[in-house]
Amino acid sequence: MSSQRRSRIQLGDRDLAILSFIGEQRTSWLEAIHGRFFEGRAIEAARSTMRRLCGRAPDYRFVRIDQPDGIRNFYRLTAKGASTIGAPPQSTVRLGRTALVRRYVLQWYLEVAGKETRWRCDPHDYPDLFKLDAKRLPRENFYFEETQYGTLLGFAVGDYGSDSRRLVRRTVDTLQQFLEQRWFDELFAARRFTVTFLTATQEKAVSIEEKFDRESARRLAALLRQIPSSSSATILTDYAVIPGLLQLLPPS
Repeated sequence: MSSQRRSRIQLGDRDLAILSFIGEQRTSWLEAIHGRFFEGRAIEAARSTMRRLCGRAPDYRFVRIDQPDGIRNFYRLTAKGASTIGAPPQSTVRLGRTALVRRYVLQWYLEVAGKETRWRCDPHDYPDLFKLDAKRLPRENFYFEETQYGTLLGFAVGDYGSDSRRLVRRTVDTLQQFLEQRWFDELFAARRFTVTFLTATQEKAVSIEEKFDRESARRLAALLRQIPSSSSATILTDYAVIPGLLQLLPPS
């Protein structure tokens, strides 16, 4: 009888969109789904939908639940959920801790904290802006942000537990490549490119900021001055502490 009840569940457009989002991201959680799909509605509406899509363990319906930190429910597709939307089988596989943390950080920043002003940018979708082989770019890191000064292109750098100095060095390596290849000169010149560090604690944010200011001044200032027709080209920076990140980081 329970099997017959499950088979009669009707999926609406929003249900299918949620399944597609979870399949694309490989995982998500309640606040991110609420921010993306339930604008103007109480979080209980999102909770009710996810209960319906999940069903009860162990006989999950379209979505199953993982709880890696013992606190927060993370959703991923079941085989039935993947087949319903035509997602590949790997979309049902449980992510490792580091991969899960990457998704958590970016979804929190875009879908929860920035749901009104930020949205993800896949370089493959913007060939006019990314006039390069986009396979060389970190595809998950770019986003757009609408500000009072216009639309910015952002590059998000997540703190996944590494040392501040190492994190800064890798980030400056990437930005140096952008400048040397002249990929975003117009954005740098217009002060419309920002790098945002997404950290676990305020103390880590301060540490990263101090090191980034020194390292970028040493390695990037001369390249910024070489941008044609610009005397004020710069890389904007921002820092955000992501709630719950500290509990999700792998043990050091």
